[in-house]
Amino acid sequence: ADILLDKISPDVIWEPLKGIRILVSFVLRSWDLAKVLCKLYRLGLYGRHHVLLAYFSGTALETIGASSYGCSATEVSKVLEGTIACSEAVSTILGLYSNHRHFAKNTTYAELEHLLKPMSLPTTIRFQHLFYDNIWAIALAINATLKNYTVDEVKNYKHSANKNKPLLDSLYKRLLDVDFEGVSGHYFYNKSTGAKQTDSYVGIWDSKRNLSKIGYFDKKGNSLIMTQPPAIIWKSKGTRVLKDLL
Repeated sequence: ADILLDKISPDVIWEPLKGIRILVSFVLRSWDLAKVLCKLYRLGLYGRHHVLLAYFSGTALETIGASSYGCSATEVSKVLEGTIACSEAVSTILGLYSNHRHFAKNTTYAELEHLLKPMSLPTTIRFQHLFYDNIWAIALAINATLKNYTVDEVKNYKHSANKNKPLLDSLYKRLLDVDFEGVSGHYFYNKSTGAKQTDSYVGIWDSKRNLSKIGYFDKKGNSLIMTQPPAIIWKSKGTRVLKDLL
């Protein structure tokens, strides 16, 4: 990405890229991804003989314009066609949670959405389902803690004279042990950092800018699971699997 966005780099840098058919892009900011896509378009590094693997951060493709990025949204679509995108955000963009039923409530995210506080659209798409499951995770941790402490002890932990706060230690341990199927998917924590884990989903773009799920990385099992055969990559570009460099 650094080379792609370097305006003073000489053309000779791009000569070796002409023979490359598989390109990898890992840029965290959406506007940088837009610049990368436009650069690839101008270089002609797209189409039936190229595959782009990209980290996808939720770029608003319709906002890409020549004045800001050097190419249009239509031109970007040509580069994106057949692109394989991997991101934790892809799961929400694909709408995977709309009909996912919660383990206890047997309720879908779509049915619960009206209960949640309205936010801006990007924030709603990315976080509301997690907010709901966060509450459930805390509730499950509290219920498990009540096996060893009374309700009053849990409610009044701030006023405890015990400076070691074993109750809080127990509550945190119970929280890290949480493991359930929520409206945001498989919900569990990293035992070393306490960070909620989210599986990274893999999607593929078609010519109409639709993103389809073709696999995901299971963090708990530490394995990549593909739900579509490799041929889907080339079929999305309107061609067959290529066996040579032509």
